[in-house]
Amino acid sequence: MSLTRRLVRRVAPRLVYFLTHPRTRALRRHLAELRRRSTGAPHRVHYFHEPADPHSQLVAQVLPALCARYEIALETHLVGPPAAAAAPERARLEAWGRKDAADVAPFYGLAFPPDAAAPDAFALERAGCLLAASIARGDFVAQAARVGAALWQGGGAALEALARELPAAEPEQLRQAVARGDALRDRFGHYLSAMLYYGGEWYWGVDRLTHLERRLQALRLVRGATEAQPPLVTRPDFANQPPPTAQRRLQLEYFPSLRSPYSAIAMRRVLRLAERLPVELVLRPVLPMVMRGLPVPAAKRRYIVLDAKREAEDAGARFGFMCDPVGRPVERGFSLFPFARARGRAAEYLAAFTR
Repeated sequence: MSLTRRLVRRVAPRLVYFLTHPRTRALRRHLAELRRRSTGAPHRVHYFHEPADPHSQLVAQVLPALCARYEIALETHLVGPPAAAAAPERARLEAWGRKDAADVAPFYGLAFPPDAAAPDAFALERAGCLLAASIARGDFVAQAARVGAALWQGGGAALEALARELPAAEPEQLRQAVARGDALRDRFGHYLSAMLYYGGEWYWGVDRLTHLERRLQALRLVRGATEAQPPLVTRPDFANQPPPTAQRRLQLEYFPSLRSPYSAIAMRRVLRLAERLPVELVLRPVLPMVMRGLPVPAAKRRYIVLDAKREAEDAGARFGFMCDPVGRPVERGFSLFPFARARGRAAEYLAAFTR
């Protein structure tokens, strides 16, 4: 290994540890609050919405409650889909998004049709024009979920009915609104939709809304309340529920990346799940994206590291002093996996590798 690579391997974990440390995060938030106060600006939360994104439809359903509970100024923006570098297998990602939104919506008390198909271009434009006009009028929060429900559930007829009730922007106005939203999202440093941005930090979808709420409550922004409030949407927790009576043994397949911090954070919970429930765990480790020739933009890497720290804290997992194993270390990790699996210790081995 060259001197440069050895130096990087020594310095990088310490840099990640510093960037993700709670004290560093507290300092970033303190500086953001000082900047806000110095300009007299309100507590401004930006929301980036894409009509074709199922997770944007889930967020649209909680925006009225978010604005009603907290003393924030919500600014909404329409954006287009992520660039190819951030979504290299777009068709699969879009199909997964529809299925995932339908799967998780009931556990958050939200709605998304389980059989939703990809909307056609005409329906997407019509929905976008309705949303662009609602932003201009200032009633996006009240109308976004209605427009989304018509798009995903009712199809063309439902959108036409809404268009007779609500004014719609022209297609050129929609394109200009999306261009402005894309430019602002790029300037703030992100690439996805269903994103909330406040004071230098990003929060994806309803799944990360709890992190934003904790921050807003720490700033005492709950309207008419002096004590902490339960989150608007709570992640379901089945860890302490008794296991169901097994009718048949299911197979649980887990595809961890040997580089992904999310895989490392989830590893312990997946193994515990397999121990508690009547399932057969099948481990299928995958190569990191960059080792499969897929790009990972800098904004994506930065967001993943900072977001993974918050998730690790919630999961009670240690995270921060991280050595990137991309390249030869991952290859060596894979080379030993068949050996460990043949001896019935695959799960123990992967857990040790991620630690």
